[in-house]
Amino acid sequence: MKQRILVPILLLLFSWVVSVRAQDCQTIPADVPVRVDIDGVNMVSSRFYLNLAFGPCDLPLSQAVPKTAEAAVSAIVQTLISGNFAAYQKTFSPMDDTNEKNVEMVFDYQSAAYQKDPPDRITQKYILGDLAFFVLGDANRPFLHSLVVIRSSDKNYYNGRSFTLNPLVGNLDASIKILPEDFKVFADPPQGNYVTVSDVLPNDHGAVTCFFKGQTADWNVLKQPLSDYRGAYTDLIAFYQSSYQNLFKRKEEAFLDSFSPESRQKVQLLIDNRSFEEYAFNTTLPVHRVRFILDADPVYFIYWNSVDGDGLQYETVLKTGVGKFERVNIEHPTMLDHLLGDQSFAGNLQSKVAGTAGQ
Repeated sequence: MKQRILVPILLLLFSWVVSVRAQDCQTIPADVPVRVDIDGVNMVSSRFYLNLAFGPCDLPLSQAVPKTAEAAVSAIVQTLISGNFAAYQKTFSPMDDTNEKNVEMVFDYQSAAYQKDPPDRITQKYILGDLAFFVLGDANRPFLHSLVVIRSSDKNYYNGRSFTLNPLVGNLDASIKILPEDFKVFADPPQGNYVTVSDVLPNDHGAVTCFFKGQTADWNVLKQPLSDYRGAYTDLIAFYQSSYQNLFKRKEEAFLDSFSPESRQKVQLLIDNRSFEEYAFNTTLPVHRVRFILDADPVYFIYWNSVDGDGLQYETVLKTGVGKFERVNIEHPTMLDHLLGDQSFAGNLQSKVAGTAGQ
């Protein structure tokens, strides 16, 4: 039986009323595993999950039931394919300002993309509070485009373009584009103890639930021997400490060996631009305290700070085999960074680890 520890965080949750009519996309609860970009080279499935209402569907846009979210999507698509900006403006809520120059610029870009690859159906639907995220395609290509629709307080559905910049929406968009095209439902996560994160989004548009395994810690990488560490993930912590100890002791080659080939090149370039001594001096802190290990096996996010009360930073480690790890994503931002690096997310992890000691 899963035990979930509730922790508030800034994101989005699902309270959409699902229509029972045949021409709407039906949804079911699903735990969507997030794919993690590794060094821009490959994507790996992780055990970091978004708990969403999800609907695999094959609904022709022409058959959308009037006054539904699906109908709003159909109307938006028609304006984009036709290139009718005036009609596109009418897909927004009357409260939205659609006269901004950047709105028209985005429309021109989107319209060109939709005219080049016009979708004719909705292939997937995800519910995120008052937001619905739709994937659009055709008979042969199920992942052509995506749109967001928002349910307003007047019970009507409007263009949710502005929400595409939300970290969760952006990460969902990036994740689903690489899911297998023939999937129907998502597999249940393995049993275990999970940390659950959920909270409301700004402007009361709902919340989303994420969950993952993890452990709090209070361990100084540079000052404490490994024998003092009392938590799980001993192999991971041993690797992480070894990497920083090699930096601290100025063992350049051993330090570089702790990175993936792609990240090693990035670090080597930083060293070449000055010297290893200068690099080590500028990146070694007197206190480097691990505070939380986020287990998204085979990817691990190690949150740390140098002073109690300081905001948490995190680094990404990839498990490559039994007891084998690499530090990855050096100077390579990913969509997941917008979520994991969000100050609300990190801040709530910090509040969770506040007061922990001796772990």
